Amino acid sequence: MDNQIKSSIEFLNKFENGVNTTDREEHVDMLRMSSTARTLLYRAARGWQLHEMSADGRLESQRLSDGRVIDLVRDPEHPESVSFVCWNDGEISHHNSISINFDSYGPREVASGAFKSVRLPFTAQPYGSLAELLTGIESLIGRCVSIPGDFVSMVAHFVIATWFTDRLPVAPYLAVVGMSQTGKTTLLRVLELLCRRALLASDISSQALLDACEQVRPTLLIDEAGSVINPHELRRLLLIGNTPPGLVLRLNKAWTVFGAKVITWRELPDDSALTSRCVILPMREVDDPTLMSPDNPEVHATANELQEKLLYYRLEHFDTFRLLEAAPPLEGIEKLRPRTRDLYLALTAPCGAHPELCQKLLNDFVTHNGFTYESLPAIESAVLAALLHSLDSVEKTKLHFIGDLAKSANEYLTEAGEKLRMMPRQVGIALAGLGFTKRRRDRSGWNVVVEEADLRRLHAMGERYGIEVTQNS
Repeated sequence: MDNQIKSSIEFLNKFENGVNTTDREEHVDMLRMSSTARTLLYRAARGWQLHEMSADGRLESQRLSDGRVIDLVRDPEHPESVSFVCWNDGEISHHNSISINFDSYGPREVASGAFKSVRLPFTAQPYGSLAELLTGIESLIGRCVSIPGDFVSMVAHFVIATWFTDRLPVAPYLAVVGMSQTGKTTLLRVLELLCRRALLASDISSQALLDACEQVRPTLLIDEAGSVINPHELRRLLLIGNTPPGLVLRLNKAWTVFGAKVITWRELPDDSALTSRCVILPMREVDDPTLMSPDNPEVHATANELQEKLLYYRLEHFDTFRLLEAAPPLEGIEKLRPRTRDLYLALTAPCGAHPELCQKLLNDFVTHNGFTYESLPAIESAVLAALLHSLDSVEKTKLHFIGDLAKSANEYLTEAGEKLRMMPRQVGIALAGLGFTKRRRDRSGWNVVVEEADLRRLHAMGERYGIEVTQNS
C-alpha cells in the first residue's frame, strides 16, 4: 500500500473518532486535511497514480486509459496560463480540460511561484528523425557556445533525457567546469531554452531548491554552485536528488528533489560521491566573434521549434522504456564503472531503439571516462597502497599484520602531505570498507587475510585508482 494512502486512512480513522481541539483555526485545518485525504483516496480508488498530479492536485503529464498522452503547454492566446496538449496516435490536439471517468480536470496553476519562470512550448510538432533532432540541438548549442570535442553530443543527449526524467531510474547530472569567461553561464542560458521545464538560478538556498523542485519538478540549472551560501548543504541535496524518490523530510513536511540538474563550478568540489554522478564538461576560453547570444531572436525561434519537437518525441515515446529493458547490452559497456554506467543508460534510454546512436555515445563515454572517475579518499587510498606494498614485500604470504599496515599507511599519508594519522583499528575499518573482511589473530595481534582470489581484485583496484607500487620480479 502506498505510504500516502496508508497515512490518509490512518488520519481519517482518527478524524472520525473526534477532533480533540478547541482552537477554531486548528479545527479548520483538520477539516481541510480530511478533505484532502478523502480526495486522495478517491483518486487512488479510481486508478490514479499519485505522482501524475501536481502540488495543487491538478493534472500534469500522463498516459490516459484510452491511450492518449497529455502534457502541459503555454496557451498561445494567454501565455500566462497553460492548457493541455494531447497526443493520440500521432495526432495533436489542445484542450482546456480533460475528462476522465466522467470527471473534468483542468491543468495546474502557473501564474505564480517558480513555475511562472519556466519555459513551456506552445504546441508539439513532428521532429522528423531522432538523428535530425540531435543534430538540431547540437547545431543550436554550437552557434552560441564553444564546447570541446565530442562533449557536444553528450550535451545533446542530456537535453533529450531531461524530457524523460520522470520516467528514468536515475536523474542525469551535467557538471560544467571552467574559469570565468569560458561560456559556462552562456551554456546554461542555451540549455534553459531547450531542456524540459528548465529553471535557471544564479544563487539558491536549500529551502528555495526544495520548494522549486516540489512545485515545478524542473531541470534545475545552478550557476556557480561554489559561491552559494551553504555549498555543503547544496551538495547533500544534489546527492539525494539523483535517484527517486529523492525525498527530503523536515519539520513534518516532505519534498521531492529528484530531477535532472546542471551545475557550474570554477573547479570541481572535493566530493567524489557527487562528481561520479555527473557528466563532467570541461570548458575553455574561446575568442570567437561569430558566436551568437542566447537572447538573439533567431536563437529563440530555433529553440522554440526544438522544444515543440522534443515535446512531441516525449509524448510519442512516453511508454517505450519498458520495451527496451530486455535489450542486449552494447559492446564496451563493461568498461564503465557502475555510476557512470547508470548515467550512460539514463542518457540513452530515450533513444534505446537506435543502437547506432547509443554505441556512438558509449564510445564517447569510454573515451572521456577519466573525467567521471571517482577517486578514493585519502585514508582508503593510503590503506590500499599499504596493503599492495605488503603484498610486494612479503611474497606469497596470506596474513598481513594490521599494525604494520597502519605504520605503512601513515607513511603514505605523510608523503601525500596529509596531517591525519591512523590507528590499527581505523585501518581495520578502512579494509572492511574496501572489501577485505577476513581476519585472523596470532600472538602479534590481528591480521587481514588475503586469499588467492583477492589478489586479482586488489591489483585491479590499485590500477583503477592510480596507486603504483613496485612489485618484485
